[in-house]
Amino acid sequence: MPTSYIPQTQALQLPFFNCRQWVSCSDIVRFEGVGNYTRCYFRDGSKILVARSLKVLSGRLPDGAFVRVHRKHLLNVQFIRSLSVAFCQVIMSNGEQIPVARRRVAECRAYWASLN
Repeated sequence: MPTSYIPQTQALQLPFFNCRQWVSCSDIVRFEGVGNYTRCYFRDGSKILVARSLKVLSGRLPDGAFVRVHRKHLLNVQFIRSLSVAFCQVIMSNGEQIPVARRRVAECRAYWASLN
């Protein structure tokens, strides 16, 4: 489905170079906070740096589609493969290991259990 036909609740407007484009939330694997910027990682392996904070972007995402596991990481639940409580990390479908904040482990475990 072309991105132009995706309802705005399932898409996110991101600034690309000198323009803005709608991006389907299902194409976004995760966000990583980098100061006042956010690095967006996509399904195809590409990534971009956006001049928006992680807090601003998280407020524009559909409820339940993404989970905040760390102050620097916001993950798309579709791409989470497993949660390792012992190592305080999430394993993504592409094999990436994302750290989970110790204070968010219980919250992540409960969230993961509700999905399965």
